[in-house]
Amino acid sequence: MGRAWRRAGIGIAALLALAGPVAGQQGPWRHVGELQLDPGAEIGALSLSSEGDRVAGTLLRDGTFVGGIWRLADGKLEARLEGGFPLYAIFRFADGGRVFSFDREGLRLWDLPGAAPVADLRFDAELRVNDVIHDPWRDTLLVAQDWGPLLVLDRDGRVGGRIETDAMRPHRQMWLVEDGARLVVDSEAFTLTAPMDGLPQGCAGAACDAAYAALPGAYGPYEELAAIDPVSGRFATLPPVDPARAGQQDGVFRAVAVPSVRIWQDVADWAPADLPLAELPLGEAPVRVEFSAGGALVLAVTTGGAVTLWDGASGGQRLALRHEPGDWYAEARFIPRSKLLYLRTGMGRAFAYRIGDGALVQEFPEPNTEVVFTPDGSTMITAQLGAGPARIWRR
Repeated sequence: MGRAWRRAGIGIAALLALAGPVAGQQGPWRHVGELQLDPGAEIGALSLSSEGDRVAGTLLRDGTFVGGIWRLADGKLEARLEGGFPLYAIFRFADGGRVFSFDREGLRLWDLPGAAPVADLRFDAELRVNDVIHDPWRDTLLVAQDWGPLLVLDRDGRVGGRIETDAMRPHRQMWLVEDGARLVVDSEAFTLTAPMDGLPQGCAGAACDAAYAALPGAYGPYEELAAIDPVSGRFATLPPVDPARAGQQDGVFRAVAVPSVRIWQDVADWAPADLPLAELPLGEAPVRVEFSAGGALVLAVTTGGAVTLWDGASGGQRLALRHEPGDWYAEARFIPRSKLLYLRTGMGRAFAYRIGDGALVQEFPEPNTEVVFTPDGSTMITAQLGAGPARIWRR
């Protein structure tokens, strides 16, 4: 990616100022400004704090990757996190004014607003970190790797406990569901779950290590996890590869008889004899699946660039949106606390559609590859990875 980031407009030091109308169809979203950038800086992937008041992301400045923290209220750059980050480092917020960043081999942790570094951890390079999440109910960080147990870190980044798993099975993305009562892990064509109630606050000493080591984890269903609704625990999986077609497996293409998504009622109650609540016949392999809050609706994007909306209980199709010739849908999201969908095409166009009838509500100016929403859905940021600007919208 490197120098391809450099595009017109990103080199402006843009304070959040009312910038006048932005080209694009008018609708409920108003363009109110942009994130402040240093001269010559280029922006990477963004994330929001759980409170929705701060934004974190990667910046490329003078050939060096650093971290940036912005206030969403006025778009001002609040802190720079120095340290020479790799391009794909991911920033996330923890409670108590802390932010952390990780890549495949390490993790850094800072205090805000002064951005004083708290920890700089290097993991075994052969284990390869896949995901790090903050557990706000127990004030810990959880680390998933290609091999070995899940790691439990205390507030200062020290390893205080381990969750034993199949040590030879890669562990991918993690979720805490049902108000932190259960941990769910995408574990390479298996779904790993572990009850988290009763575990100690923080994680230090032998008692913590023993409590996590004793967790009664369970695998199932024996299918690749596609999405989960943290509120209800309802989850979606992809059907197993058809043995007769196994040689056709290639990237996102799944060698199955009928491409579909299978919906399950509750990850906590799954048993090997269970049948899915519904099966969604997509017709093409999915590249993205998402639940609405509460799990009532399921949104899917397929390899062919189509977007479909489904009833999560009955499996009935509610909506189908087709792209224009020569373009394709690359991303589809539920806009929180609204009856709107956000869709982005592979050519960088972005739209808001109404869930009920699929009517176009608003088109956003190009280019777009990144979008983040505040938890209440009142504010969003759209941006192009490595190009600018990062626009702030409110409704």
